Amino acid sequence: MTNPITQQIRDARHRLAAKFDNDLDRIVDDLQRQQSESGRHYVDRSKQATNHAMQRSGGGDVADSGESTSVAG
Repeated sequence: MTNPITQQIRDARHRLAAKFDNDLDRIVDDLQRQQSESGRHYVDRSKQATNHAMQRSGGGDVADSGESTSVAG
């Protein structure tokens, strides 16, 4: 059984790939051009901060170095 929505996505993907001769660099360049021309704000994950644990399991705090500190008590 074929899902019609999945088929539409596949068809669009194949049309896009064919438009740029299956060249991923050209596809990305075009998407970046469209993004800059749109004036919309997009998330840039390359500039996001690294995710650090706020507290390790078992209690205690996490130092700036990322190391666990002992539980006071």
